[in-house]
Amino acid sequence: MNNVAGLFIYICHSAAMDNLFSNEPFAIACPKCKKEIIKPLNWFKKDIVSCPFCKGIVHTRKFRAKLEAAEKTSAQFRKKL
Repeated sequence: MNNVAGLFIYICHSAAMDNLFSNEPFAIACPKCKKEIIKPLNWFKKDIVSCPFCKGIVHTRKFRAKLEAAEKTSAQFRKKL
């Protein structure tokens, strides 16, 4: 299961929470050094972040768009409950 699918399932199972897990740890691989970066989700909501290991630039725009789509879907799902 990829990170986005796992995130969506996690959001749907925790629909009662507001601010959608902004402090929950989430992992993504650095595109430069390939090490796993584990940070709170709100850390990934910035446009550009630096890898804590190699200081390489990690563009988060695409990831953030998928996160926002998952949040929107979760909000729609909660309205139906």
